[in-house]
Amino acid sequence: MIKIETVLDILKKDDLFREIIDQGHYHYYYSDVVFDSICYDSRKAKDNSLFFVKGAAFKKEFLLSAISQGLGWYVAEQDYEVGIPVIVVSDIKKAMSLIAMEFYGNPQEKLKLLAFTGTKGNNCGLLCLQYLKSKTSSSYVVNHEHYFGR
Repeated sequence: MIKIETVLDILKKDDLFREIIDQGHYHYYYSDVVFDSICYDSRKAKDNSLFFVKGAAFKKEFLLSAISQGLGWYVAEQDYEVGIPVIVVSDIKKAMSLIAMEFYGNPQEKLKLLAFTGTKGNNCGLLCLQYLKSKTSSSYVVNHEHYFGR
């Protein structure tokens, strides 16, 4: 769940927010709207979803289909003039990633990373990493000699 105030704060902080257009009226602030889900697949949109319009192959028909399923809001780089409010942004991919991070509780902050750099000692590092992996239930990807583990 994410409130529209939080969405707007995120977008404004990163200079992605341009405006909200609702029935021909332009807004900088909005309140009392809560989104229970976020999506970019029109087949998964529902009444309390925040829908992201993205991709070069996007067609207005996808948005109209989502609206027929109850969609009430969408985020896009332009207004498609479909009769529901739009949050207009300057970069849809960046906006989507920032909002998704907040919506899902910032999971990137819970990741633990370990990296080995340089040209000497990488094989030893890889062996140490393999040993650590055998003792835990974590996943890893190593670029050296294309070794991937799970």
